[in-house]
Amino acid sequence: MPSSIIGLFRRLTTPQRHAFVAAFLGWTLDSLDFFLLIFCVKAIAGEFHAEPSAVFGAVFMTQAFRPVGALLFGMLADRYGRRPVLMVNILSFSVIELACAFAPSLTSC
Repeated sequence: MPSSIIGLFRRLTTPQRHAFVAAFLGWTLDSLDFFLLIFCVKAIAGEFHAEPSAVFGAVFMTQAFRPVGALLFGMLADRYGRRPVLMVNILSFSVIELACAFAPSLTSC
């Protein structure tokens, strides 16, 4: 049994490696999106003329409701299949993210 992570990675088949790398990169980009927001709290609060605590409240609500979305979309994926539900999820996220770019206030986002 390989004792290192690299040894375990080498034991994977090519499709397994591709899936692993895709999942890792997706997780990395999600983390980057979250942490960039944390680093920009002061600037976001200034742009929307709000307190930083209000921005942190929005970040908290986002993180608090992640399990709810995971449960909902997981149940939908079990019923309708992973691919169509993933496509709806990504499309919904993209539309909401784009709409937030044009939000006139922090509460409307």
